[in-house]
Amino acid sequence: MKIFLRIVNIPITVEIEDSLNLIVEFFNNFDVCEEKQKKPQINIRIAKADKNYITLSPDYKNLLMGVDKTDSPYDYFNLMGVLQALFRFVGLHSAKNNIFLVHGSASVYKDKAFCFADDGLSVGKTLSAIELSLISNTMIGDEFCFLDIKTMRIFSYPFIPLHIRPEVKNHLEKKHKINISEKMFVETKAGFFLMPQQIFNTRNSYKLDYFVFVYFEKNKNSCKKLDTINSKNSIRIALTSHLLKLFYPDFDRMNFIEGVDSSRIITYDNNLMNKTEKEFFPVGTIDFIVKNIKCYRVALKNSCDLVRLLNRIK
Repeated sequence: MKIFLRIVNIPITVEIEDSLNLIVEFFNNFDVCEEKQKKPQINIRIAKADKNYITLSPDYKNLLMGVDKTDSPYDYFNLMGVLQALFRFVGLHSAKNNIFLVHGSASVYKDKAFCFADDGLSVGKTLSAIELSLISNTMIGDEFCFLDIKTMRIFSYPFIPLHIRPEVKNHLEKKHKINISEKMFVETKAGFFLMPQQIFNTRNSYKLDYFVFVYFEKNKNSCKKLDTINSKNSIRIALTSHLLKLFYPDFDRMNFIEGVDSSRIITYDNNLMNKTEKEFFPVGTIDFIVKNIKCYRVALKNSCDLVRLLNRIK
């Protein structure tokens, strides 16, 4: 199947082997380019293979992916691997249009948008977004969010499944009495996948007010606004970490190529981050974001304390 799509407002040619049903179904959710709009400069090809692989052309215009023949339900593991590569690939090209892929999950609460993002040591991005969405009944997206700094709106796609690890599922069931039945999710070696609309509503985009970097600590709760230097460092990681994982798959906890998932903490190479920022981001991007969006570090004894701490933010 060959289709012409517009993803993050970028025309792209996508070729998918027809037998990859779940992946074909997913790509059909994106907007199709009209005939007069078909000027794709970048291309993706996805085919069956004996082993998962990702190959990026030297000019970054072509992405080739091989998907192994593992049967359902592990197709969802492969689907998430394809989504990782897709959005990271698109993120390379959208950055020149001032639209940046954020490694984070976003929710709306009290008419404010919060993005729980990766600063290299923070944890619980998905869980934090879920905690907030359970109160507000509104989520923007999990894992793959884009920030348009021309409008300062953060957006995602409502058809991206939530990736819930076992400890998060257990927390939702025990602390929030949410019974996630087997009819709602697909279980894989990387955890559980379900559509966000099965728990709450979704919102495609919202003006972003805060970046929040969450840590779990045994003995204290705290909510601290970050200074300029720490804000810059944290946002740099949040905006480059997905791209780094396209070039260096070993940085991935859910490693599509190796077919494994882990809970290890990833330490990003500062030189590689700086190189990525200089190569793909317009000059002044990080400084501009820091001037317009407040950054907070939140320490939690329990994720259920999150909403109470965020109420301190003004």
